[in-house]
Amino acid sequence: GPPPPPSKDVQYFVLINNQQNGPHTLDTIKFMIGNNQINQETLVWKQGMANWENIMNQEDLKLLFDQFPPPPPQNS
Repeated sequence: GPPPPPSKDVQYFVLINNQQNGPHTLDTIKFMIGNNQINQETLVWKQGMANWENIMNQEDLKLLFDQFPPPPPQNS
């Protein structure tokens, strides 16, 4: 069967300006996405992961981006 849904207790560290930041709950990460503190290029790590990975490789975090519209196009 499918894996169980991620626990609300999962906590991630995020890399902001090459500084480790966290640990953060999913709710906090959602807030940080909404405030443009982290984006789809952000690296994340949680206990059990061998290395830092792109936030979009984490299914539970990737879903958070679907709750926000994409950034507006830049006028050039």
